[in-house]
Amino acid sequence: LNDGASFETCTFRSVPMTVNNILTRSFNARNFLLEGLTGPEEAGDARPGLLILFDFADVHGRECAAADYEEWSPAECLLGEHVVWQRRKADAMCHNPIEREVTKDERACECTENDYECDFCFTLGADGRCAPLPTQTCKAYALNPSLFCTEDVEQFYETDGYRKQPNNRCEGGVTHGTVSSCADAPTKSGSKTGVVLAILGVGLLMAAILGVTLYVYMKRKKAAHSYASFADDDVE
Repeated sequence: LNDGASFETCTFRSVPMTVNNILTRSFNARNFLLEGLTGPEEAGDARPGLLILFDFADVHGRECAAADYEEWSPAECLLGEHVVWQRRKADAMCHNPIEREVTKDERACECTENDYECDFCFTLGADGRCAPLPTQTCKAYALNPSLFCTEDVEQFYETDGYRKQPNNRCEGGVTHGTVSSCADAPTKSGSKTGVVLAILGVGLLMAAILGVTLYVYMKRKKAAHSYASFADDDVE
């Protein structure tokens, strides 16, 4: 009621209960239902249900006016954005109107290194920098960043190992990588070779797995046949 500045104890039930849910029609409502179960926990869902109504209509009788609110922000910048919320002052002895909507003011922050993370095909190294992964796919992508340009893709990203965090809205400041048009995609020497090597690598791996599987199968089949022949000789 006063932003946690003081607390009072209210005993609404003499025996313990399990609370499952708290129901209210609005965040600004002054009454709510507490729904739960009574009895020993060993009984599980067979325990009787219980509803308790809490009504604070007599607390803070007047509605808040403009002077009862203040601006508050959780952080200077969070995900590249500075957000200022309007909230009731802790010492304002009033309640929010039931129809009141939360208002806020937003502005983009200037980008810093903290707004970026390691890009696709990069991982964070021991020195704190993003280092490239040595896979065939990543090597092919490094040779030709426009590898994923298709009819439905108009732009591609030439990475330097970093990308902006998802949902980060910062602007200006520190930048990484370059966004280019797929129509102007350069053809880098060796890019096709990298793609072919990636495909060949996957094919060779699949062939090796198939070969080992076939070898084990034939070896087990031969052993089973030898055992059957040995058993037949014993019967004769």
